[in-house]
Amino acid sequence: MSFKATSSIANYRSDVDGLRAVAILAVLWFHAFPETLPGGFVGVDVFFVISGFLITGILLRNTASNTFSFLDFYIRRARRLLPALIIVLPATLAAGWHWLWPAEYAQLGTHAAAAAAFVLNIVLWKEAGYFDVATELKPLMHLWSLGIEEQFYLFYPCLLWLGLRLRCNAGLVIGALVAASFAANLLILAHDPAGAFFLPVSRFWELALGGMLAWWQYRGARTPAPAAYTPTLLRQLVPWFGLLAIVIAAAFYSGTTPYPGFAALLPVIGGMLLIAAGPKTWVSRKVLGNQFMVAIGLISYPLYLWHWPILSFLRIVQSETPSAGMRAAAVGLSIVLAWATYRFVETPLRFGPKRTFRLTAAAAVLCVTAVSAWLVRAESGLPGRVSPDAAALVAYDYDYRSGYREGSCFLRPEQGAGEFTACPDVWPVKDGGWLLWGDSHAAHLYPGMLARFGESAQLVQRTASGCPPLAGEAFPDRPHCPGIQEKVWEEIEVHPPARVTLAARWEFYDWHKLEQTIKRLRAAGVQRIEVVGPVPQWHNGLPRQLAISYRENGFALPPAHLSKGLKLEPFFLDSQMARFASEHGVAYLSPMKALCDDRACLAFNPADPTMLTAWDEAHLTSQGSVLLVANLKATEP
Repeated sequence: MSFKATSSIANYRSDVDGLRAVAILAVLWFHAFPETLPGGFVGVDVFFVISGFLITGILLRNTASNTFSFLDFYIRRARRLLPALIIVLPATLAAGWHWLWPAEYAQLGTHAAAAAAFVLNIVLWKEAGYFDVATELKPLMHLWSLGIEEQFYLFYPCLLWLGLRLRCNAGLVIGALVAASFAANLLILAHDPAGAFFLPVSRFWELALGGMLAWWQYRGARTPAPAAYTPTLLRQLVPWFGLLAIVIAAAFYSGTTPYPGFAALLPVIGGMLLIAAGPKTWVSRKVLGNQFMVAIGLISYPLYLWHWPILSFLRIVQSETPSAGMRAAAVGLSIVLAWATYRFVETPLRFGPKRTFRLTAAAAVLCVTAVSAWLVRAESGLPGRVSPDAAALVAYDYDYRSGYREGSCFLRPEQGAGEFTACPDVWPVKDGGWLLWGDSHAAHLYPGMLARFGESAQLVQRTASGCPPLAGEAFPDRPHCPGIQEKVWEEIEVHPPARVTLAARWEFYDWHKLEQTIKRLRAAGVQRIEVVGPVPQWHNGLPRQLAISYRENGFALPPAHLSKGLKLEPFFLDSQMARFASEHGVAYLSPMKALCDDRACLAFNPADPTMLTAWDEAHLTSQGSVLLVANLKATEP
């Protein structure tokens, strides 16, 4: 394979392509091996800075020379984006035809149509939620960033052009945009973390900061050119600081980091420092500008497009996390496809002859793809592709809300502690009562407890999405959790219940903090404390695993106790938590022992196979809750 920088821009900088390589390699590493680089997603922020820097430079140069044209600008954008996109989107839809179940394929159709219209970030924001489909089941999830960029470029050139026409200082115009967007980022993050991540208004500041750097370098000149670069000691150190900032963010950030917020400043400033240092520093020449990094940078866009669908479908086909070797092979395949796309599709369309005709044809292909994707959505994922019985399993539609008592006794993420007033369970009750406290993994126990113990148990449910009963736990994406916790503690300490059952999806939190909760409950006078361990968990959801087993079993009913797709981590966590409960003198209830044997767990009611025990990856149905609680036995301290 050979790579060649193909650019008509006289001031081409190989170090910027090298920085693209840094960004894409961080993203690839994160998506393929998230356990080793949990913050690699910051590579997208570096891409935003690069894009803002390069596009603003073009806008300033063209405006200064009176050659700027909105039509020409958007044609350039189309030539940059469409070639790879018209290959990856149809290929992903074709793969979905073979490997996705109807509901998943319908969602893919929605995402493909939204991606073609560059609004996928908005769609993903609306889908976001505690019970949303896992990221790895969304093969086009990564295209949210294209939506951010193109929404930025819909109005940014107009803003800059208008500011210059009104003789406003371009730096002030861009600076105002940075300030407004960054403020929106902080405000939205506090109330809607998913919105802060996906909405354009909370991301524009990252591209605009790249634009500010371009303005700073080219300010004051009618025919702008990069400032002279003097390789002083300070200038030689600047790019090292930039690299360090990106590496620290990639290594130490994770999915629990409130993002973008202030945290995004680190990779953004890192990218700015690397660009600002110029092309003549040692880092720019030897690290970013070496042949390998430039080669990866040149194919970074098609590589970004290809890598996630391949990794996603690999996980879908495997029905579990693939081996490290398979994920490495998927990355290798992505690089090969990216090179082929760059060499045989992108380069001819962008720089070859008959570019206008080819661009028109590419736009037509994108439109046809969008319409086809929308038809897939409209036809509910074309269910005729699979057997009716298997399709019914995968399309398993369970409404958990009434059983969990959502909105009153089980609070949604946007609800505060005051909403518990709508819950019919009110303290104080005779003889102290019984408190069920935790997140959704406590809420899904209520139907079973009610069935087994009835109203006479005087059970009080205080549960909230993503809010475990842990003292001192941080809640970056659940701003109402501290208030909810405080409300529950207030009720406990004013009217101590005789019995408290604590349950949560413990692996999501630092469950060792249960020690502090137990101490505080005892200090409040609670007589009996119970800890409920993890429930069985299924890769990509129990309905999907049953459908796969059903198909592999010759379309015969699989056994009620199923091992396929069962996660092993809950078995180990169950043992750890049992020891913890014994050491701290509290009762322990093990759902794993109640529902599982020999690494296989109950998937449906043997008397009625239509009654599944779980409706997604780890949440019980009401029937599953009843079966669990009926067989749940406490291990006393």
